Amino acid sequence: MPSYPHTSPLSPDRRAFESLVVLSHLLEATLDRRTQADAGMAHAHYAVLALVYGAPGHRMRLKTLSEELRFSPSRLSHAMTRLERLGLIERVDSEARGKSWDAVLTPAGIATVRRVAPLQMRAVRQPLLAVLDDDEVAQLGDIATKLIARLEAADDPIG
Repeated sequence: MPSYPHTSPLSPDRRAFESLVVLSHLLEATLDRRTQADAGMAHAHYAVLALVYGAPGHRMRLKTLSEELRFSPSRLSHAMTRLERLGLIERVDSEARGKSWDAVLTPAGIATVRRVAPLQMRAVRQPLLAVLDDDEVAQLGDIATKLIARLEAADDPIG
């Protein structure tokens, strides 16, 4: 594993930090490669489809979608434009509020998620989760949930 320059054995904190950074980069790269191969799009764009797919009626307010994905409005707008051009999603007037918009999957978008979702899970399960036992998978889920909550609770998680 690549590591930052050091002269002594890594402390447990340093080892965890470096492992987490490398893991996050490798996982994102793996998912992006797999999504390109399986769906012909960036993983971030597939994530938009997958999240809307899980919403009631395959419909979600753009503001909620942006918050759930942790996307800036401009990043979400870019993804929506690309997905609309592919015929996978539409922007429609929100049923909930006057001047807001919803994302709605088209039949092609629904079919794409149904086809790609099992492939995405396999892309994570085979190289990663398969090497862990059931208790370790549960621990990983608990640890990830705790870390996500910590990062989301902090205005500046680094500072």
